[in-house]
Order: sequence, then structure tokens, then C-alpha cells
Amino acid sequence: MKLRLLAIVLVWSAIQTPQPARGTISGRVFKSGTSEPIPNTPVTLISTAGLSDSALAGLLDQMAQLVTAGLQGQGGGGSQDLTIRQVSNLLQTAGPNVSTQASVLTDRAGHFEFADLPSGRYTVWVQRFNYFGPLQDGFPASTASLTISMEASNTAHAVDLFLTPGLAITGRVLDALGQPAYGMAITAYRSTFTAGNPVWSPVLSRPIDDRGEYRLAPLAPGDYYVGVSPRPNYDATAGQSQSIRTFFPGVSEPSEATKLRLKDSDAPRVDFALRSAPAAFFKISGFAVNPVPYPSPPGVVDNGFSSFYLIPVESNLVDNFSPGTFANLVAAPNRAAGEFEIRFVRPGIYELYPAGLSSGLLSGRTIVDVRSGDAVGVRVLANADVNMAGKVVIADGIPQRPVNPDEVRLVLKPWNAPAAFAGKSVAVPAHDGGQFALKGPAGSPVTLQVSGVPDTAYLSDIRVGPNSVFDSGFGLSSSEQLQVVIDATTGATLETTVQNIAGLPAPHARVVLVPREEQRQNPSRYKVGTTDDDGRLMMRGVAPGSYSAIAWDSVPDTAWLNKEFLSKYLDQATAVTLPSGAQVKLQLKAISFNADPR
Repeated sequence: MKLRLLAIVLVWSAIQTPQPARGTISGRVFKSGTSEPIPNTPVTLISTAGLSDSALAGLLDQMAQLVTAGLQGQGGGGSQDLTIRQVSNLLQTAGPNVSTQASVLTDRAGHFEFADLPSGRYTVWVQRFNYFGPLQDGFPASTASLTISMEASNTAHAVDLFLTPGLAITGRVLDALGQPAYGMAITAYRSTFTAGNPVWSPVLSRPIDDRGEYRLAPLAPGDYYVGVSPRPNYDATAGQSQSIRTFFPGVSEPSEATKLRLKDSDAPRVDFALRSAPAAFFKISGFAVNPVPYPSPPGVVDNGFSSFYLIPVESNLVDNFSPGTFANLVAAPNRAAGEFEIRFVRPGIYELYPAGLSSGLLSGRTIVDVRSGDAVGVRVLANADVNMAGKVVIADGIPQRPVNPDEVRLVLKPWNAPAAFAGKSVAVPAHDGGQFALKGPAGSPVTLQVSGVPDTAYLSDIRVGPNSVFDSGFGLSSSEQLQVVIDATTGATLETTVQNIAGLPAPHARVVLVPREEQRQNPSRYKVGTTDDDGRLMMRGVAPGSYSAIAWDSVPDTAWLNKEFLSKYLDQATAVTLPSGAQVKLQLKAISFNADPR
């Protein structure tokens, strides 16, 4: 009897104990800008409760890269099934609390649903080959996603996700003899920026068939250039004509190429013929003494360099993105005086740099002209590395938050370097009360960027002796003392809200505070941030002064550092003045990057 009574009590208690609320995430997948559903689209629900916001962003970026590689046919890609397996493998190693909850296909109405879910944070992830997601850094992503925090008090969530169909550029290419350019590859490029320098980034390459026809797909809506780069025939007889790198509509210089705009439909009949030129290749020879010679076998004196960089002096959007590296054809035993010779150089005017300096910074810039013949007897002066002492100095005053000079991290970067080298950097730690040392070729033009300080502090000045070099860069020197001044006292706070064209909050908008015109060559003078899901952004530690505030719904990284690009948007900027230590509120309208600013 007692056992029966106990069983009844336990059953009754279980009935009376409230069960955790279970939730549902449902939604639809549409074609962007329409109410047209996309059926049979894979939708994956991922539990992401164990990831920080930054870790989740990194994971989603890796997943998107796998899809992009699949679209381009890289690494055995080109198969949706293979890409899904690669993404699944990635999720299995993403973290202990990261897992795929379920994957479904949308129905005829584009609808999907995930039911009976416990409270937690989830990411709804959508990808479909030949479709693209929303803008990310100014360009359509290969996937779309939305993260939801499901609380016990709100267990029903409806979400809409949007994808854009991919487009194609098609046409026919003939070689310099009027025959189909069979076996060559045609590439679609899009214009982007590296440290504010315009460059062309290759997006997709496809082979040209035996009829000379090609199809570049899938491509996201946007602006593209197309070109063919035939493999040089180094064995061609001198003076013999051969096909050379050519861009639509049949020009050899990228700056003369015609832009192709993909918006709502494909771009057909993009036909052109390859240009030809005599098989003229020149050589550059001379002397370049390595200040730190390579270790050599006994009896061998090698004071030279094993390779060199060649960068066209004239604006060349493709070669500046990826500089040509040429091997020194003079053997090590014959380089006692730094002898070098590089061959198979196309006609042109180039910047010549030795490659392989231990610091990674550029030194020895020399201009060579091989437009009509060899360049012989060229002398390149590559300076030895020097150590430049410096110190982190905290400006006087009562700090908003304390700054430990030893926790400040400095990054040494080239100043006004060619685009291909603008992203190079060297980490420089501080210690013993903010002491640090820079190492690089003497006279190499550089600047410093700062991190590791509270968000209320900012880099206010860089000084060599009594002179400020913050906005001009400086040359490395062992005889000069450097000061890096951190201001933790006067930083202003700007609370920004951004709305889209419909007057709704603009999530993930890029907000840039542009400094006065005379300071715009200095990247450290800009303040950049991204709004949250509610279209809000709090910027702390802003240097007092006058700025032009601009918000984009999405924009290529560092584009605002480019003078020509920025000039198109300044008339839509909002002027804001930030006094010392002030707290200012600002409301902005997000500019659509896709829209023509003029």
C-alpha cells in the first residue's frame, strides 16, 4: 500500500512540475527584392550557444569560404554534396557546444520549420549553389544566415532569408591569329581595395572551349572585368608575334578595360580577340649587395639576392595586386659582388626591389626602364637593418581607464608602399615601462598602429625627437628616438544610430569617421565601427576634433582610405565635432553601396 501511495505521489509531482518551454523557428526563403519563394533550398539549424560573437562570425566566414571554393571548383569543389560534407566536418570541430540540430529543404512556398527546440542560441544557415546572400564588405556573400536567441518567454520565431540568383558572362575569344583561344582560361575580376589602393581581385576562372566559347558562372550581381592571360612563349623566335594578356573589349591595359555590370540578367556576347606583340623579353642585370648575406658553403662568397620583385610603375590594377617575382639567374658562387640577372621581363617601366630581406620590409627601390631594350649595369642599394629605440608615453591627465604601457601592442607597417605590400606588418611588443625597438632597413618609410589599449584611449601622436611624424610616416634610423603618445584622458564618445532607406534600424552597417582633409593620408586618424542588430554603435576613445561621419549598408574594407572613392560620398556625410571628453549622439542614414553616388 505504501509503495502504491509513493508511486501516485511521484506521478502527481511529475505532472505538476513545469516542463521547460520548447520553441519553434520557422520562416521562408525568398529571391532578393521579391516575394518569390525558393523551393528545395537547404536550410541548416546550428546550435551556437558555446561561441562568442566573434567566434561565431569566424565560423560563419569559414563556412562561406567553403561554399565559395565549391562554386569556383577549387579543392575538388563544384559539388554541392561535397561542400555540405566539408561544412559538416567543420562544424564537428567548431566547439563542444556547437552542433547541427537539423537540416531541411524548403517546400514549394519556400517555407521551413524547426520545432520542439529547447531554449538557447541558434543560427539558421542557408546556402544553395548558384545563389548568393546579402552584402558582406561590399560584395554578396555565398551564404545567408540569421542568429536567434530563444528565451523561455519567447519560443516562437519567424524569420525570412533572401538569396539572389547567380548570373553569367558569356562570349567568344579568338587568339592573335583569329583562331579559337582553346585551352586558355578567362578570368572575371572585380575592383576592390587594399589599404585604400584600388586593385583587381580575381573572382572566377573558366576554360575556353574548342570553339573559343566560354561561360563565367555563377557570378553574383555586381561589376566585373574579364581578361585572358596567355602563357608567355619564352621559346618564341625574337620578333615573332604572339598573343598577350588582353581584357575586354580587346585592350592590353587594365585601366582601358570596359566594365561589365551584372544586375538583373546575364551579360551575353562578350566577345573579343587577343592582342599580339612581338615576342620581346628583356633582361635586367647589375649589382645588388645583400647587407646580410645568406649562409654559404665553405669557399663560396654569396653577397647577392636570390630573387627580386618587379612592380609596374604605371597604375596596373592586376600586377600591383600580385607582384612578379623573378629569380636571380646568377649562381651563388658567382655573386661575390652582388651580381644579378633576371630575364623574360615584358617591356615596361618597373620598380625593382630585392626580395628576402629578413625584416620583410622593402628596401632598395630602383626604377628600371626596359621598354625598348635590356637594362644593364643597374645598381640597387639595399640598406642593412637598424634598431630604432622607442617608448610608449601616456599623456598627462586623469585617465578614463588606466593604461599599462607594457600591454600596448604596436604594429610596424610600410608607409605609402605598393598595394601588394601595403598589408605587410610586424608586431612590436612593449616592455619595461613601454620600451620597444623597431627593426628594419635603414631609411625604410614606415608608420605605427596601436592596439592593446582600453577602448577609451587612442594613439594621439608619434614623435621623432620634438617633431610629429604621425601624419607623414618616418624613416627607420638608429640615431633617432621615437615616442608613441597614448591619450587616455580626452577621448570622446559617440553614440550612433543608423537607419536604412526605409527608416528602420540598419544592422551591420559600416560607420566611418573621416578626419580633416590634411589628415586623411593617415589610416590611424579614421575611426571605424559596425552597428549591432539594432543599428546602434558606440564609439569610445575618439580623438577630439572635427569629422565627416558616413554610414554604408556595406562597403569594401579600407575603401574609404581611397581619395577618389571617398569623394563620391562626402556630400552625403554628416559633419560632427567632438570636444575633449564629450559624449555626443548622432543619427545617420545608411548609404547603399550598390547605388551610384552621383
